[in-house]
Amino acid sequence: MLIPEAHFDMVRCGIAIYGLWPSAETQNEFLKIRNPKSEIRNKSKIINSNFLKPVLSFKTKIVQIKEVKVGDKIGYGCTFEVKKPMTIAVIPVGYFEGMDRGLSNPNTCIHLRGVCKGEVLVCGKRCPIVGRICMNMSVINITQIRNTKSEIRNSEVVIIGKQASRQARGAYAEITADEIAKKIGTINYEIVTRIPEYIKRVYK
Repeated sequence: MLIPEAHFDMVRCGIAIYGLWPSAETQNEFLKIRNPKSEIRNKSKIINSNFLKPVLSFKTKIVQIKEVKVGDKIGYGCTFEVKKPMTIAVIPVGYFEGMDRGLSNPNTCIHLRGVCKGEVLVCGKRCPIVGRICMNMSVINITQIRNTKSEIRNSEVVIIGKQASRQARGAYAEITADEIAKKIGTINYEIVTRIPEYIKRVYK
């Protein structure tokens, strides 16, 4: 699609159908991008660096909210111990639904911002997964969310995709398939293709 000389009568879109690049190397090689806002000229055609934009969102809802106290353990193997009072929420998505178990966060990860693996978006903010991801559910820390419990419970939880941020008008928080893939040492193909068929699809 990016090379006019390669245009024939069929296209194998591959992962571009999700608005994703096969790899950062491919993106840089074909677009020669060094500045996210730059444009390059390919023959007589202008190609913007935003040629591909992620189009897939993976969302769920909160099924339970709970207050936990210091010393409480969360998840299989009690890998997460609560160090200060915390508000947690349960979402009905686990490794069976495509949430990689490698995104689990024991205490050793959660205390090192930047080492934290699994996160989701709630009310426009990143909320870390706490403890091990289970087969059909995960637990997230929503302590930082200041909305009422009713508002939180009725909010979408974004696993992959964008969500309007409450911090600034017009701003969005985003978690991409590329980000998740990098965190667990795999490729974006695996992240988007492992979402099972029974998950409801909405096409817009």
